[in-house]
This record gives sequence, structure tokens and C-alpha cells, in this order.
Amino acid sequence: MFPFAVQIIARGSPVCAGTLLTVQNVLSAAQCFFEGNQLIGTNHLNVRAGTVNNNSGGTSIPVLRLAVHERYNNPLRDNDIAVLRTSTQFTLGTTIGVAFIPYQNDVLPDNSPVIQIGWGATSVNSTQMSPVLRHVVVMKINRAICASRYQQLGAGYVINDNMMCAGRLDIGGAGACHGDVGGPVLFNANIVVGIMSWGHECGHPQYPSVNVRLARYSNWLNTTVTNINGSSSVSESRIILLFTLICAMLHWQSR
Repeated sequence: MFPFAVQIIARGSPVCAGTLLTVQNVLSAAQCFFEGNQLIGTNHLNVRAGTVNNNSGGTSIPVLRLAVHERYNNPLRDNDIAVLRTSTQFTLGTTIGVAFIPYQNDVLPDNSPVIQIGWGATSVNSTQMSPVLRHVVVMKINRAICASRYQQLGAGYVINDNMMCAGRLDIGGAGACHGDVGGPVLFNANIVVGIMSWGHECGHPQYPSVNVRLARYSNWLNTTVTNINGSSSVSESRIILLFTLICAMLHWQSR
């Protein structure tokens, strides 16, 4: 159902989810690649694709290059985005595919249904990740409303225009949880409009999950993919990513 969903594996253990954007480039959250203040070396990282099972099955390929947003965590929790390049290409098929991304600064209307997917815990009190990929439908929450809710928790919980809130406001009971970080927030099932980033507890009725708003980073993604792929494979990767952009716009206009 979501063939572009991947797991980020560090030293043999899953640490985050991610999204396959090209046959060799994966989108995830910047926080996934840090241990404390230290960036995890690419020699310790793999990407597993083509399976709904937690850290088993499918195809696992080592990571060759990693690019974390240059302003990650400045200000706090902001610019939580990274893209990586695997050492070899994934073979696309029925179980492995690529997702679409929106144009720069496209706006998804408030109250639009979106899908969060991942292998994270299924309850706030659980420390166990789900054995299989799960998904939940939530709604995009108005940013001003979301910001006012998080202000109740203190000055350190700032929601800015680079972020997108999603959940079931004043209802709760479903949403992103521990272990879902880095995974996609989807519109129309295959357009990545967000990256799961942070929040307060899981599926909280007062505090929706906070996600990277991907439309703020589409240009950064295109430039970064070109840079980390190098001159020998730039044309192929740029064509694939451009194709996803065109398809995303067609999907958007069709609604």
C-alpha cells in the first residue's frame, strides 16, 4: 500500500522511518542521524525497503552519503529534514516505489485528511515498536490553533511556518508515536506533505503531532539531491524527482 516507506537502520537497529524519493535517495528527519550532538557515520547506516515487517525482509542497502539541513535545530526543533543516498539503487517494483513531493510553498488546506505511516509504538505507554507498518488517518490542523495549544506547555514549544500540525483535535486517540519519526505524512496516499518530527505524547487530543512542512523544502530537496548524487548520476536523479513534482501538481489540481 505504501511501497515508498522505508526504515532507517543504525548499527543493525531501526531508528526512524523514511520515504524513498528516487531509486537512490531517501527523505527522513534530521534528528534520526544524531547520537547526542554527534552525527552518526554513514558506515553505520542502512536503508531497508520493500517490506512491511519491522527490520526484516525486503532489501537493505548501505548509506553512502547523508545531508542534514544546515540550519537543523536552529531555532529549536526547526528544519528537521535530511536526505541520504544509498550505495546502490533500489529496484522498483510492486513492493518498492517512489513517492511524490509538492511544489515549493504549496499550501495544503486546513482540515485536509492526511495519512501518517510508520512502525512506531501503538500507545504512549509502550516502548515496543509495531512489528508491521501501520497507518492512521488524521487531519491537518490550523497552524495558529496548534501554536496556541503548544504555548500552554511553555516558551520552548514554538510552531512556525516550516511546520505542519496533524491529528484529531479535541478527540485524540490516534496519531504518530515513538518510533514514527522521519516517516511521511501523506496527502492523496502518495504525496509527501510532511515528515513526522515531534509532539506531546501520542494521539493527544489537545496537542497534535508536529511535522516538517515539506513544501517549505522542495527547492532544498532538489538542490541537495543533485549535490549528494554527484555529476555522474545527477541527470537521472533530477529527472526522477522532477517527474514526481509534476505528478504531485496534477494530483493537487485534480481535487
